[in-house]
Amino acid sequence: MDDDDAMGALRFPQCSLSQRLGKGSRAASVHDTFTAAAAVVFIWMGRRQRRTGRSPIAPNETMRTADRLVSPPPPSRGYRTAGCGWIGFGSLFILPAVFNVVAAIRGLIG
Repeated sequence: MDDDDAMGALRFPQCSLSQRLGKGSRAASVHDTFTAAAAVVFIWMGRRQRRTGRSPIAPNETMRTADRLVSPPPPSRGYRTAGCGWIGFGSLFILPAVFNVVAAIRGLIG
């Protein structure tokens, strides 16, 4: 064993993964989880709105009131366009989450 190997063993002792990642890793993982969850919600809402052409809170089926049936609102081109906007907004959230996951994997490997 030469001096470089001995110094490497002293510099990087065997430790657990949580010790290697440090204190900030938990906060970073919570942030990544929130970012990814927000992206999923916005993309799901945009896809639903683009597909149906209706507001995300509008019902898709006929509803019964006290004495009559109320049909759902007709599809609208504006809601379809807004759905594309929500998908784009959700995509902005997914990019940082992907970059952080890749950086974490590279940090563990290299």
